[in-house]
Amino acid sequence: MSLGRNDPCFCGSGVKYKKCCLMKTQSHSLEDLSYRRLRETEKKLIGQLFRHASEVFGPSAIKEAWDEFHCWQYSEGYDLGSPINQIFGPFFLFSWQMDPEDTDCDLKLEGKTIAESFLETRRSKLSSDEIKILESANRTAFSFYEVTDVTPDFGFTLRNVMTEHIYEVIERSGSQGAKRGDFLFGAIFQFDGRFQILAMSPYMLPPLSMGSLIELRKRMLRGLNAKTLTDADLSEYDIELRQIYFKLLDNLLNSKMPEITNTDGDPLVPQTLHFEIDDPQVAFESLKSLALGVVNDHGLTRDAKFKDGRLVEVEIPWFKENASNPNSGSNTVLGRVKIVGSKLTANVNSDRRAAVIKKKILSELGDQVRFKTTLIETIEGNLGAASSQKGGKSQSISLDQLPPEALESVKKMAEAHWEKWFDEKIPALNHKTPKQAAKSKEGRELLDALLNSYEQHSANDHERANLFQPDISKLRAKLGLPSDG
Repeated sequence: MSLGRNDPCFCGSGVKYKKCCLMKTQSHSLEDLSYRRLRETEKKLIGQLFRHASEVFGPSAIKEAWDEFHCWQYSEGYDLGSPINQIFGPFFLFSWQMDPEDTDCDLKLEGKTIAESFLETRRSKLSSDEIKILESANRTAFSFYEVTDVTPDFGFTLRNVMTEHIYEVIERSGSQGAKRGDFLFGAIFQFDGRFQILAMSPYMLPPLSMGSLIELRKRMLRGLNAKTLTDADLSEYDIELRQIYFKLLDNLLNSKMPEITNTDGDPLVPQTLHFEIDDPQVAFESLKSLALGVVNDHGLTRDAKFKDGRLVEVEIPWFKENASNPNSGSNTVLGRVKIVGSKLTANVNSDRRAAVIKKKILSELGDQVRFKTTLIETIEGNLGAASSQKGGKSQSISLDQLPPEALESVKKMAEAHWEKWFDEKIPALNHKTPKQAAKSKEGRELLDALLNSYEQHSANDHERANLFQPDISKLRAKLGLPSDG
């Protein structure tokens, strides 16, 4: 019986066969003469094609092609040092055709790619492999590909979002930084039964690009009055595809800082209110109700300091109870009150919360308290201070430092959040709930992209324990989506 790619590897490693011994076996095959010959031949051909373009099409050709590749609006002129040359070069050599209305090129070259012109003049001097590469790569359609599986330093599985065809691609360097759920813009060609990358954007697009790509696919299907798209259709819509690519790329590289708000929707304004008090024990007894029973007296005073049996230092978290479901564990932390001797401070993150806690403290303590001042901190200052600690890594309280009652409360809050998530309308799902989105093909594509985005964020946050990180496998299972393995 043959071993499937997703079966446990026969070597007993516990890893899937495709990521263990199959990878090792195929890895060796990459070193065979055929693969090395392909790469060496490609490299030699690219240099010859560029020289042919300069000699036959003239020096203005590459500038004209550059403007066309950028849809005549996303560039200020040819830039030899731009990373975009990684994808533009193959477009110039294998896809671009001279426009006779605005060119300095020989008009006899109209309608021909550089590769075709090169083949016409040099065919008799080319090897069979060179001819095969040029013919296979010529006029290859550009498209968006979703990374559905990655074997670093070997290759990846790609799904053409437009035609929905699947490709197992050998690509060592490009697979190193790729993550499941990323999108790449480029072109694939086939040589000796293997799919190879002809052109690949230097930037991977994030999973939530899926919404824009689905809308483009729908427009193309409507425009062609078709149920599915072909590579020929992609070539017909090449400009529209590149326009979306540059718009998504601009969003990636020039994203604006969103308006930052707290859970109440208030603009984020971190600040500390300073008070002077007469008796820390009295202040604690008057303000411990801020914890709303989420943390009891024992939990609050576990790390408190005492002198002569009297409390002198303690911290009280300020919780906001979910009025619609007070037992769901979905309590929000609004701020923290800290008492140290005759000093009392309240840390909050908005003007409105500052006004509420100030009124609460003055009301509860009466003549036992005197307000002194408020220090407002900038968001930029907080980010800078955080990044300067421990070699630039932000600081956070580890989970094992939380009182057991608070830890249990946070766990309940996380569970309640993800349970409620299934019935929440989400913008990335076209304002449908996950349960609604899972009922349609388009919705499942958007859901998969959303979950891939969650997964990538969780992976980026791997150094910090976070109880709110979702269990992607459980979410997929509950929605009836394929596993992420």
